[in-house]
Amino acid sequence: MDRKFRCIIYGLGSGRLVVEKCLNRKVEIVAYSDSYYDKELFNGKKFLKPNELKDFQFDYIIISIGEKKIYEEIYEKIKSFGINEEKIVKFFYIYSMEGYDEENIKYRENIINQFNHIDGLILGLSHGRDGIDIDGLKGKWCNLAIGSQDLYYNFNQLKHIRDDYPSKIEHLKYVIIDMYTYTYFNYDVSLTHGAINYYFHSGFGDDESHNYKFNKFFHKSVEDYITEIYCQINYCKKYSQLFNDFINMRFKLSYIRKNKLSLLDINEIKKYKYSNIERNIYKQTIKENIEIFEDIIKLLLDINKDVKIYLILIPQYIEKEKKIKEIEQKWKVEFYNIIDNIKTMYKVKVLDFKNCESISSNKDFYYNNGHLNFDGSKEFTKILDSYIQYD
Repeated sequence: MDRKFRCIIYGLGSGRLVVEKCLNRKVEIVAYSDSYYDKELFNGKKFLKPNELKDFQFDYIIISIGEKKIYEEIYEKIKSFGINEEKIVKFFYIYSMEGYDEENIKYRENIINQFNHIDGLILGLSHGRDGIDIDGLKGKWCNLAIGSQDLYYNFNQLKHIRDDYPSKIEHLKYVIIDMYTYTYFNYDVSLTHGAINYYFHSGFGDDESHNYKFNKFFHKSVEDYITEIYCQINYCKKYSQLFNDFINMRFKLSYIRKNKLSLLDINEIKKYKYSNIERNIYKQTIKENIEIFEDIIKLLLDINKDVKIYLILIPQYIEKEKKIKEIEQKWKVEFYNIIDNIKTMYKVKVLDFKNCESISSNKDFYYNNGHLNFDGSKEFTKILDSYIQYD
């Protein structure tokens, strides 16, 4: 039998329960520690005062405090007792890591290189990435949708493909643009909380950061933040042997998309609060996005004047759709006013599946309240495929 890792958990609050849930079978909790408790035993294990840690045999001390300022202070305090910093694990530094999927870091290049030529191209964000199964579409399709991607970066991504892989798209026949929902023209990812996470996944950086310099949530360069993400990823890997699949796999999209909605997920809808993008009208963003959208269409027509362009809206889980219906109806008017004006100049077709209850009413088709899982994407793509006018 493999030797177990002897671990001490530092911190006796609710964070301890999260730690214990995530530890795998290779870990044996041999003691607890804290700055305030003063009895000999805790939870049936030996209790150590902080100054007693250095005299006890263990492999790792896992700090179970959630607040960053406090766990950093405790980390320094434990080090001051002469304990090797390699043996001190800041659990919530790992647990707070935003979702990442290493397979997506060079997503554009990896996907595009699978094909000699492409019949169809999918642009958009996570709903198009997760909701469309290219194997269910006729011909050779490339799905280049990336989580959080706005119209500006769809355009930039398309330009990269045109410039870097012209021969692969010279006979492009079909393009699907995932428009997410009716607020899409009001959305600029470079100004949001999610900007850095998007830059990390998409490969765009400081040189293509759009309006990031006006982002009030971040104060350092894109590259500085991305360097910090890599440090955090390496830290996660360093201590991954201690934790179960819940913490090690929750970042992997291929793992997540196997899930189905739970009752807890559905109950979370009741707590949903409208985002800034839903509540506020950003006139400058809308104006810019209309211009960018026209540039996307012009670029596609330049690649192939006969290309067929489909704008799609994929349904979220029905309870989520009901929750946001009131505000969505207001945005729907704005959305279709913009699209109707564009249709007077360009031939595009809108496929609005927001009311497609054969998909949205089935909780087994979703891995969260907004995104289709593998089963859902296959069923949705069957419907989508029936609307595409193939040559």
